[in-house]
Amino acid sequence: MKRTFNHTAASYQDATGGNVAAMFAICIFFVIGLLAMAIDLSNGFSSKQRLQDTTDAVALLAAQDKSLDTPAKLEQAAQALYDATYPGDRGVRIEIESITRDGDQVSVVTKNNIDTYFASIFNRTDLDVGVSSTAVFSKKSLDVALVLDTTGSMAWPSPGNSSQSKLQGLKTAANGMIDTFDSLNNDDLRLSVVPFAQYMNVDETNENAAWLNLSKAPGNSWKGCVGSRLNGKDETPTKAGGAIPGFPGQFCGSPILPLTSNMDTARTSIDGLQANGWTYIPSGIVWGWRALEGEIPSNVPNPPTDTDHKNVMVIMTDGENTRSKSQLTHEAQNINAANSKTARLCENVKNDEIEVYTITYALDDATTKNLMRDCASDPTKFFDASTAEDLNSAFDVIANNLETLRTTS
Repeated sequence: MKRTFNHTAASYQDATGGNVAAMFAICIFFVIGLLAMAIDLSNGFSSKQRLQDTTDAVALLAAQDKSLDTPAKLEQAAQALYDATYPGDRGVRIEIESITRDGDQVSVVTKNNIDTYFASIFNRTDLDVGVSSTAVFSKKSLDVALVLDTTGSMAWPSPGNSSQSKLQGLKTAANGMIDTFDSLNNDDLRLSVVPFAQYMNVDETNENAAWLNLSKAPGNSWKGCVGSRLNGKDETPTKAGGAIPGFPGQFCGSPILPLTSNMDTARTSIDGLQANGWTYIPSGIVWGWRALEGEIPSNVPNPPTDTDHKNVMVIMTDGENTRSKSQLTHEAQNINAANSKTARLCENVKNDEIEVYTITYALDDATTKNLMRDCASDPTKFFDASTAEDLNSAFDVIANNLETLRTTS
């Protein structure tokens, strides 16, 4: 009896061991299969994202280029962009299922059939990924004021590149933005250049303007330099509140360029910037405000009535406020007062529905960085540039954010 029981137990153990081995093999097969599928699905997701990005670019290109006005032209341009994005890629089979124009709107539907790596063990050798994109070219008018620090410290060497000054780095970055604007071919895009330091230069051609209070001694020339009005009138964009005080014999850098749609004129203004003077940020902000919506130094032309319109101010500084207001002049050194006025002006400008971007450039002062961060319309519109390359990148991001083409789906 005992031998029979032992024999039976041994037989059961042999049988069970075989079942366990079989079950383990099956589990291993499914685990490997799931891992293989995960790899292929991950590859499919990446391929779909790449296809979506390219399809968005195709829709944007077609929406912008009105000469692509037939299905054949649209498909030819789209295929050229797909071919350029996927040069010689093996296992890529892109098919444009449809591309259509409806006025200013272009819709693209496309798919890519990609090879799988491991799913073939489940008799699946390829995978379809499909995407769609719609882009609209909406005509928008855009006015941009570049409020740029041109104080004496901008003549210092640029961090990371001692062969050029900070001002040279600024000119490169600002001209890059102008190039982007120029490429949009938008006649309703206007740009103003507002260089600031201790005093503003409103251009000596305004010597006889009714809004200017200028008393010159014989032989004492006026170079366009102005101070600030009293009683809070230095914080408004209008000419109401009295004449602006002019200061003969004072040097104040390059003159303000009023809004212009001529990008070559804007480049000339940028290229002519000079570094001189102390820092008084409120001057730059209030004159940038006046350049966008004011009456001085000249009346701002009304934007087109048949388009959506946006006002934008870009403020760049490389230093903290080192001067503050003293009656009509900016000769005091109450930094807290200057910072408070800067903060008030920022809020006033934003409340006037002006979108504000701010940039600090090679600046170590935490107080000023926080001031400029708070000045921006939101934290994503503040840039802390340590080098000329960072500054160029900041201007590039801002310019691209202001493009008039957008994908809608």
